[in-house]
Amino acid sequence: TALSLDLNIDGDDNTAGPLLNLPFGAATDLIPLVTNKLPISVQMLGTPFTVHYVKDYFGTSQSQTVDLNVTGQTSYIATSGNDTITGNGLGDTITAGSGQVTFTGGIGDDTVIVGSGEGSSFAGGGGDDTFELDPSAADVHGDTFAGHGLSAGPVDPGERNTIEVTGFGGSLDLRGATLLDITDLEFATHSPALVGNASTTVSLSGSQFGPGQVAPGLLVTADDQFDNITVYDGTVGVPTTFDLSGLHFSGTWSSDKENFTIDASAAVAAVTITGPNIDKTIDTGTATDSHYVAGLGNDVFVLNSAQNVAGDVFAGGASTAAGSAAPGETNTIEITGNGGEIDFTKATLTDISNIDFTTSGGPMRIDINASQLYSGGIAPDLSIRFNPNPQTIAIVPDTTTID
Repeated sequence: TALSLDLNIDGDDNTAGPLLNLPFGAATDLIPLVTNKLPISVQMLGTPFTVHYVKDYFGTSQSQTVDLNVTGQTSYIATSGNDTITGNGLGDTITAGSGQVTFTGGIGDDTVIVGSGEGSSFAGGGGDDTFELDPSAADVHGDTFAGHGLSAGPVDPGERNTIEVTGFGGSLDLRGATLLDITDLEFATHSPALVGNASTTVSLSGSQFGPGQVAPGLLVTADDQFDNITVYDGTVGVPTTFDLSGLHFSGTWSSDKENFTIDASAAVAAVTITGPNIDKTIDTGTATDSHYVAGLGNDVFVLNSAQNVAGDVFAGGASTAAGSAAPGETNTIEITGNGGEIDFTKATLTDISNIDFTTSGGPMRIDINASQLYSGGIAPDLSIRFNPNPQTIAIVPDTTTID
């Protein structure tokens, strides 16, 4: 060995053995150092040299501050330290570990593989950025996923920022995360060997949709597994309005394998909800004066058997206007629970074609105005499905002609 260095750089650098071990007679302009501390500047007797970068600099159990502009690398693998990483604009791949990671990207197309560290912050910067989340590994509570910067917009024209769901299925609840400038939701899951199709559910809050947050025109791309999305009513106890009619779904989205649910069952204040133009289920809440506009598609409104629907609107079409449903679509009022009475005479029903009783207990009664039985309201050829429990449909004669 012609030259051997064993240096102690800022304490423990996770290095075993000499940093430099250059064989006798070696001729090279690149001197490889096995180290995990940067930057390094070493001066030998009369012969100075500087290490400009170390490729594939990686995280440790200690907190690190890393500028990829200095290291020259485009990938970084964190472990358990609380690392702060600055991207270099070349398109970085960041693998977050169990620590609290802060990443600020440059103008390149970055990919962040999200880890289990709660309270992490990922800002993609310019370019098209992707946040990969495996439901079995990622813990997103308190995390921030910002497609551009940590304040909402403005983004570059045409910029696409994607939440990509990977792994073998499971539940990914994003309601505890902050989502900024997200334009795409992509399912990229795989079937576990010999188990059949993976089933994945992504949960969001209605309050997360809006300019600078989850885009009102979010593009959803399904895979060949079972993909499910549930959007919950936003803020409990506060009147809520959200409109999902601008969502787009790729051609791979199919009602045979995919499910879209809007869950307002916990709402205790009036909600105004407009659904996307695909088949969906809307779990309605107990708050009166709520407006549920399903949007196009075959839709199901789920109501509890003792629900007060005074002032509520159940619109099966694209708007509250009667006749706004697409030809041939079916829209169903489903009654669940243990029996009771629902008085629809004080509600507005449009483009309803089916009533389905799925109650499991005592007698169930619903009241409907005769004037609600018309084309565009409740269909004249209404289809009713009873079950073995006692059910009654009472028609209130509020008009002189009943057909």
